Amino acid sequence: FDGMAASIEGLLVDTARKERLEAEIAIARTIQQKLLPPAEAELPGMSLRARFEPLAEIGGDYYDYARAPDGRSVVAIGDVSGHGLSTGLLVAMAKAGLSTLLESGFKGTDLFVKLNELIYRSTDSRNYMTLALFAYEPASREATLTNAGQLAPYRISAGRVESLSLPSFPLG
Repeated sequence: FDGMAASIEGLLVDTARKERLEAEIAIARTIQQKLLPPAEAELPGMSLRARFEPLAEIGGDYYDYARAPDGRSVVAIGDVSGHGLSTGLLVAMAKAGLSTLLESGFKGTDLFVKLNELIYRSTDSRNYMTLALFAYEPASREATLTNAGQLAPYRISAGRVESLSLPSFPLG
């Protein structure tokens, strides 16, 4: 009877610990989803629609869009390697870093070099992030695409579909 009572007590402690962990994961997932912008938006020169369905409770999927101080419309799509709380934290850090660098006037390769340094300093060698950044200047109708290991996007123009392959290494 004493052994059974001790076993039940251990199960109750384990159950309470598991429930606390599940509650913390639910909070982290809510925070991660609130870091993402609305699924629909209008920026100068573009209409945006997003659909976000992560595979895990907390994942490394990331998208964002913003208006840069110089008037460009900027869209980012990325993915941190792995799943779980550590990837969610890295996404949050990358979002903050990207926003800060954009606000500071960084563009293209210079922006990615700085973001790569931040991610590299903040993680171990097993973590990395793929990221593509599309920056559109509505006045000139010119765009730049900067890529760090993300799958090639497609350009659809005049009834043609073209892959915009930009081979590159991920960040971190």
